[in-house]
Amino acid sequence: APRWEPSSSPPRSPPARHPGPLRSPSLGPLRSRCSFLDSVAVRKPRPLTRHPSPPPAEQANEETMADVAGSDNIWSGHDLLAKDTALVFGWYLFCKLAVIRNVVKDGTKPDKRGWGSETYWAAATHQAITAVVWISLLVEHGVAGDLSSWAQNTWLADTALQGRERFIMLSNIAEVVTDCMVYQHYKGFGLSFWWHHVSTALCTAAFLVCKAPVGYTVSYGSSMEVGGLSLNAVSLFPSPFTFKLRAVMYSASRLCATFLLGLVTYEAYLGRMSFEWWAMTPAWALMAVNWMWISQIIASALKGGKKEQSKAKGA
Repeated sequence: APRWEPSSSPPRSPPARHPGPLRSPSLGPLRSRCSFLDSVAVRKPRPLTRHPSPPPAEQANEETMADVAGSDNIWSGHDLLAKDTALVFGWYLFCKLAVIRNVVKDGTKPDKRGWGSETYWAAATHQAITAVVWISLLVEHGVAGDLSSWAQNTWLADTALQGRERFIMLSNIAEVVTDCMVYQHYKGFGLSFWWHHVSTALCTAAFLVCKAPVGYTVSYGSSMEVGGLSLNAVSLFPSPFTFKLRAVMYSASRLCATFLLGLVTYEAYLGRMSFEWWAMTPAWALMAVNWMWISQIIASALKGGKKEQSKAKGA
């Protein structure tokens, strides 16, 4: 049998190929087995829902401010305020129905303007007490040198520090609400008085439940109460002096209230208050009623002055 022998011809070289781009080795089998790892690798991290905490210094400052003025309104953090409101309303009803009505002689007899004298005594008593409490606040904070900060501060969490301010606001609401309950049958209680009393109650209640500047709002309402005291003084003690004093005091009180209201509205327009400037619209509507009454009072004072001059000439 023939024996195999290696060929003497040289070995063949593989056929030449066209050079192409380098390719990475296929990872198909490995990728199919590691699909879970691959999905984890490309998954984006979930954003945190918790808000980042402020720096320690800023956080400490916020906690301090929360302790000092950390209340949205006077009702938070003080469960006795409902009792305070009930006590003030109960006291006003008791004074008007049980005290003034029985003490004032012929208090329910209507006069030419359609009002009983009991209404004048009730309003004058409320206005005098409000004026005394307000003046005591002005003097106290004026002597302490913090009148500006008192005017701009909001309701504090510790409401015991603002007892007199809260009393003024609650008493203003109680005065107009109990007027509507007790004196609405008088002929003088017309549409303008209804509008005045309802808007006063709504505006004062709104100042209580928002972060309003307490000093400004208390001064706004109290200044108008001082002016109203002159109206009731003329009704109870008519004289040329009180007649002239009414025009001066009432007009001055409304000018002061208009200035305070304009200042608060401007500060809210600049974004320095916790409420929008248009939220002061009911308060401006209330001022419109008061300025209508001012025009009537000034016209009456001018007519009275002309009558006095004519009497003097005739004498």
